[in-house]
Amino acid sequence: MIRINAVGDSLAVSFANRRHPGRGCYVCPTEACVEKALNKSLLQKALRRDIAVTPSKEVLLTKRA
Repeated sequence: MIRINAVGDSLAVSFANRRHPGRGCYVCPTEACVEKALNKSLLQKALRRDIAVTPSKEVLLTKRA
């Protein structure tokens, strides 16, 4: 699972059991799940805030550990 945290109006992605403080959510590490979360604004709903800066799908999938 990929942990994503809200940091201000952007997102911080946690890898290798590193965690950031604050509200977070998890996304399964498959291309379909990541694409769905990014395209349908599911991250904003899960994090309960508007996100101005989101990482690309490639960043989420390549940096997982």
